[in-house]
Amino acid sequence: MLLAFLVTLSLYLVTMPQAITPEDAGLFQMICHKGGIGHPSGYPLFILSCQTFVNLPAFEHNVVGVRRRFSERRY
Repeated sequence: MLLAFLVTLSLYLVTMPQAITPEDAGLFQMICHKGGIGHPSGYPLFILSCQTFVNLPAFEHNVVGVRRRFSERRY
């Protein structure tokens, strides 16, 4: 189980975008810097957790998103 998790995590980290993308990920990265609400649901927990990492480059924002996604799937 742990091996499958590590393989999937490493594959995801290798293939994720290295810069801001034009889809929702780029929008959320912009919202983390400027504050505000992304979509009607707002994703408040993601925005609040992402705002702690505002001074990091865009690649680190993606790593934060990966950590959150994988931590949610463990439970």
